[in-house]
Amino acid sequence: MKKLVLIIMLVPLLGISQQQFKITPKGLNTNSIVIEIDSLNASQLYYKTINWIKDTYNSPDEVIKAKFENEKIRFQGISTNSYTYYVLGSKVSNDVRYMIEISFKDERYKFELISLEAYFSPTQYTSGGWQVIGFEFWKPNGKIKKIFRDTPQDMENMLNHLLISHNNYLIGDVNSKKDDW
Repeated sequence: MKKLVLIIMLVPLLGISQQQFKITPKGLNTNSIVIEIDSLNASQLYYKTINWIKDTYNSPDEVIKAKFENEKIRFQGISTNSYTYYVLGSKVSNDVRYMIEISFKDERYKFELISLEAYFSPTQYTSGGWQVIGFEFWKPNGKIKKIFRDTPQDMENMLNHLLISHNNYLIGDVNSKKDDW
């Protein structure tokens, strides 16, 4: 019986593993991913997503930027140290601010990246602040620039972690949330 439960839990993850964000020399492979979840209607997906945001973010009311009941939710978050690059041989990490919109239909939802920015501290030469990430990590010959050798993978990990965390919550795999107090 345990094997059957494990197989049932892994089936949604198999579908999502083929649909993840990937950064290539041409840029982000897609801005949106549609995921099917049998037996949940748009309303259930909407309210579970609100609960995921409440469980995931410290200030959910500040994170949620727009709500259209049972249709879509737009939220903005910050991932610390997710934009990495090298300067004079040392790895530097900056915060990333993202805007995600999740739209709902019966038995499916669309997870869409609306914007992605990195924060740069002010210097004597620049005012600093949030700057749009352009995914220009490769040379014209297709080789990755040395300073950005980890950046695409770090950015993919951040985006896919959000996607998978949300999906796992919707299908009920919230791991340590099942305590026996």
